[in-house]
Amino acid sequence: MRLKLPNGVTTSEQTRYLAGVIEKYGKEGCADVTTRQNWQIRGVTLPDVPEILEGLRSVGLTSLQSGMDNVRNPVGSPLAGIDPLEIVDTRPYTNLLSSYITNNSEGNLAITNLPRKWNVCVIGTHDLYEHPHINDLAYMPAEKDGKFGFNLLVGGFISPKRWGEALPLDAWVPGDDIIPVCKAVLEAFRDLGTRGNRQKTRMMWLIDELGMEAFRSEIEKRMPNGVLERAAAEDLIDKKWERRDYLGVHPQKQEGLSFVGLHSKKDRRKYKIRSRLYVAVPISSSIMCYSVLLLDYAVQSGAQHRDREKLLSVHSLVSGLHINFAKCLVYPFAK
Repeated sequence: MRLKLPNGVTTSEQTRYLAGVIEKYGKEGCADVTTRQNWQIRGVTLPDVPEILEGLRSVGLTSLQSGMDNVRNPVGSPLAGIDPLEIVDTRPYTNLLSSYITNNSEGNLAITNLPRKWNVCVIGTHDLYEHPHINDLAYMPAEKDGKFGFNLLVGGFISPKRWGEALPLDAWVPGDDIIPVCKAVLEAFRDLGTRGNRQKTRMMWLIDELGMEAFRSEIEKRMPNGVLERAAAEDLIDKKWERRDYLGVHPQKQEGLSFVGLHSKKDRRKYKIRSRLYVAVPISSSIMCYSVLLLDYAVQSGAQHRDREKLLSVHSLVSGLHINFAKCLVYPFAK
């Protein structure tokens, strides 16, 4: 069962609930850390699903429209709101996107019948932790005429058939109005995308077929006023920026507080480990696009220090070559 977890932000209450769900299933129960800042829980039995769904709702979670040919979990900066060097806090934007995509967790039928799955991200730092180059729609922070907004990239994806890097749409949207263009892009993909060979149905194949300018025109005519602004001359990303290491303990922008980056070596956590995690997280945590967990708002009380020592026995603070690797999450479940 995959969730909707915009920006990868999860509270201790939510993590505690998920730990309780998979604990029931013993060795069969586990939770995957996904590459889209999300949890997947495995081992559940079908008769238990209605109760689990109600439990998810009670802690502010949903699994609605999280698989098949739907919009996947909106990705943002895992350091959103706590990074001293961030360009913009991406959480408000990913929350807006998730609310639109799921119609506030009630279901958005208009965008459930897509030709193929579809990924979206909002960039918040120079580090590009969110991987804009492999998202179908990426919001790149950019100022135009003194106003903050986003330039747009489209079409990025990875598949066994092809890797397509996202391309500039030559479009800019104001930061306070990001949903209409997302809706327009999705509707263009829904209406015009190929529905034949599953290996050739991602949105980049449609862009190839139409050409970028024609694709842009299809989006523009689906905008509320029929206008899509041209891109800002430059986005706010420092192209020479060297990506920072996120493992270990780092100061937050909030004075006296730190975040802790932990490497989840196998991407998959059993219920006992998960139970340790929620004890060690007093407020919230965030999931990165790698096999990494971030604990926010860490304070150094004695009890929390002891809990974190237990957590560090199974999660590494040390970086290395393996930090940029992630394994296939369907193994050994797929046939």
